Amino acid sequence: MVSHQARNSSTEKWQVIAGWFLTLSYVIGAPVYAIIEANSGLFSERFDYSPGFLYLVSIVQFACALVLFVRSLAPWASAILTALALGAVYSHVSIGSPLTSLPAIAYVFIQIWYGIRIYRQNQEKST
Repeated sequence: MVSHQARNSSTEKWQVIAGWFLTLSYVIGAPVYAIIEANSGLFSERFDYSPGFLYLVSIVQFACALVLFVRSLAPWASAILTALALGAVYSHVSIGSPLTSLPAIAYVFIQIWYGIRIYRQNQEKST
């Protein structure tokens, strides 16, 4: 039987891993996404969105990634990233490519879990 403290320690380790994973993947991925769009127009053609909209999404992703480790703002950043990931799921499904939405679905679940964990910790610290 695993003690409560051991489970909590394991969960905290996964929380740190999830936070770093999300931060690094967006800090690296958002600029790469914008560069690919600027050089080829790949995403605006595929999803029929304006390049300006896609650049805005990249900027918001990058900014939210930088804020993920600010405890008071992390739940909001996670919620915004989740909304963007849900938009990505919708975009992939709407073009008839639901399997390509699987990474975005995974991000949705990770971001929801991470945001809830941070929110609960913030609530515990404030009481």
